[in-house]
Amino acid sequence: MSELAELFSASTLGWPGPSFAYQKTLEYPSWLFGEWDASSRLTAFVAPKGDAFVPPAATAAAAADQKAGDVRFCCRFYSTLPDSRSNALRVALGSLPESAVVADRAFNVKSLTEATLARPGAVASVEYDPREAPDRLTVLYAPPAQSKAELYLSAFRSDDTHSGSGAFHTAECIRQVTLGGVGRETVNDYQIVCRFEQDQQDANRVLLRQKVAVYLSPYDPLYFSAVNQAVGIYSYDIQLQRVITASPEAGGAPLTCVETPKDVVQCI
Repeated sequence: MSELAELFSASTLGWPGPSFAYQKTLEYPSWLFGEWDASSRLTAFVAPKGDAFVPPAATAAAAADQKAGDVRFCCRFYSTLPDSRSNALRVALGSLPESAVVADRAFNVKSLTEATLARPGAVASVEYDPREAPDRLTVLYAPPAQSKAELYLSAFRSDDTHSGSGAFHTAECIRQVTLGGVGRETVNDYQIVCRFEQDQQDANRVLLRQKVAVYLSPYDPLYFSAVNQAVGIYSYDIQLQRVITASPEAGGAPLTCVETPKDVVQCI
């Protein structure tokens, strides 16, 4: 079992410390390439350290998710030449860099946020530069919200994309700073651990199991009592169905296509 598989199976989660071994971004196996219709459902919410440690907003969010039922959105994974350590080494040794499948974070965050809020158009824009600033993403909300969220991304970890295993795991940490107006600021820390399982009978179906761990911010009076342990863990089952495009040629095989952040359509 991989280290991340063990992390996913753990009953509680701790905030990871600094490490030079973390990746610069998350890379995914080739079988996640494409655009996907997703259906997400909250399956559990637990408080590992007891209800007294759970922020009211986290409890309210869990109740809202349970009431809402399935949340439907779209997500995209496309091919690129990542600015990774391995590619830097290949170039230094005179070899060609390798392409990798990565998530279209800007598109995915906008799609999921609007679906969760049940308000199409709620997000005015998402600013994200995966090459120059892969550790920061800005969400600008449309009026009348007049707010924005700054997401600071860290501790990227994933299984080997070439392992050939039937499951693939990722993990990352997020500090979300939401600015709502003069004197209004909230800080939330999360760790997201994912397990992707490709359907062995249908390559166009994937089950994503996701754990979202909530940590207390340094502003919380119980912060030091929590000792960097998760105080709330949401568990989600997300069904992914790949979007298939008809071939432009008569009688041609269907295509898997996805639009990249640079408005280029990739097809295989």
